[in-house]
Amino acid sequence: MDLQHAKRYSLTQLNLAEQLTLAVTLTPVQPTDISLFGLSSRRKLRDDGYMVFYNQKASPNNEISIQDGEHQEAQRFAINLSNLPAHVARLLVVITPEDAALSAGESIIDLLDQHGDTQGSYQLTEEHLANQRALFVCELVRTGGQWYFCTNCTPFDGDLRLILEHFGGVVEDDGADTTDLEFLPPITSLPPQQATPPKVETRIAVPLPGTSEQEQEYTTKLLDLIARIPKMLERLQTEEATKHALVMPFLQALGYDIFDPTEVVPEFISDVGIKRGEKVDYAILENGRPVILLECKHHAVTPTLENASQLYRYFSVTDARFAILTNGVIYRFYTDLDKPNMMDHKPFLEVNLLSLTEDELVEILKFAKHSFNQDDILGSASEMKYVAAIKQHLVQEFTEPTDEFIKLLIARVYDGRLTTNVRNRFATYTRKALNDFISQLISERLRSAFEASASTTTQISEPEDQDKDDDGLNVTPEEWQAFYIIKSVLRNEVNYARIYIRKHQSYCAVLLDNNRRKTICRLYFTEKRLAVGLFDAADRHEQRVIIDTLDDFFKHADRLKKSLQHVR
Repeated sequence: MDLQHAKRYSLTQLNLAEQLTLAVTLTPVQPTDISLFGLSSRRKLRDDGYMVFYNQKASPNNEISIQDGEHQEAQRFAINLSNLPAHVARLLVVITPEDAALSAGESIIDLLDQHGDTQGSYQLTEEHLANQRALFVCELVRTGGQWYFCTNCTPFDGDLRLILEHFGGVVEDDGADTTDLEFLPPITSLPPQQATPPKVETRIAVPLPGTSEQEQEYTTKLLDLIARIPKMLERLQTEEATKHALVMPFLQALGYDIFDPTEVVPEFISDVGIKRGEKVDYAILENGRPVILLECKHHAVTPTLENASQLYRYFSVTDARFAILTNGVIYRFYTDLDKPNMMDHKPFLEVNLLSLTEDELVEILKFAKHSFNQDDILGSASEMKYVAAIKQHLVQEFTEPTDEFIKLLIARVYDGRLTTNVRNRFATYTRKALNDFISQLISERLRSAFEASASTTTQISEPEDQDKDDDGLNVTPEEWQAFYIIKSVLRNEVNYARIYIRKHQSYCAVLLDNNRRKTICRLYFTEKRLAVGLFDAADRHEQRVIIDTLDDFFKHADRLKKSLQHVR
């Protein structure tokens, strides 16, 4: 994929996971230093160990390293984004010539996946390179928990020493006089891309099983707030606006009186151990003492501890055992599991309200006014923290299995010699096995749930005009999964016990009352393509639609309902 100048691309667009290689090739070859700076969100070098260059070829924990020997024509950086510390939010590639300036030529920046295949290429021309003292070539930027590749080639009037100083690094004094040297101001962010309004993916039905009437009321208020968030974000231009429109209603939804200073204290200031004038945005009090501290950021800012150091300091000098860092959409909950009275660097619970799950909602409700119990929450915080961390690694392995995971499986099922070809072959096998396992697991869970529900409903007698299975054909796990999704989509339109699936040689039919004259849709699933035949037109003419994933059935919910109406 050819990447354009001054654009931003998500790693998903580039088919890249968080383990990747960035290669810089100069043509013709020139004596240059190619460096990679690990910067904070405010473009500061918080740790000199994250400046990777010719004299320091790896970061402290090898999250970034220079690959030597294999590719002399290019400088290659091996990068594992998932292992970077929280303070590193930008990876900036810098080219500086050993001579006075770069000579004419071209440069290509390639992004390679963990198998060595190029997924994106960004080309710099003579116009970008000629006579420049240094270039900030491109960046990997973390925004909203996602990583993006930004093609923002920008000149810099200074050598590597000045670049290090520019980003706040420490340079040993060698007696050189740099007082007359000038350089350009910090590079600015890319022009904003056309933003797609966020969507609410939360699908929670009230009442939740096992919740009290009070908790059901809290849940209803929270879901109402969540539904309004996408419409409000565009109008919230400041941090203060974010607090008033998103954070204060969140506290109200949990039963707190935000206008009662004995309950919620805005701009909370501690009496001891804090810098003069420093404060946190809110403190929730219980019996006159703070039990929860809240620090808020603008909704467009990722809530990280790097820009909320006062929250960390306040935690150690107050009685509060919980701290919440939020931008009004993402909420991160902290306590002191690692060291008493010292706030952990990693949250034990993190939720995004726009994709809130029922399990996450249950944990949030523990912080509601009438159910808050410090000891109960602390008792489950450790399990939540480490279970979440394990789940994150499992998701990564299931999405893009690492070499270590693949080698572990090979060692258990394969007796031959491990070669590159064997490893590549088993990488494909592993991905397919994981996908099949997940599909089968979901299908079995859905089938059990529907069968359990159907057993309590009145049985529908089968009509005479019944559509039989073709002999010897079995419904695949993926087709079962699609069938149960369709039943879920139509559950409010018809008793789902009336919806059947029938396998044919070239498709699966989803039928009402098991009657072939009442076809709702057809599933055309092959190894290479997923398609669904829809019958929502008045003349009942079938229209086949290609889908990317089974989730796409939810996009066609209205058409499925219309097709059902035609055959009822």
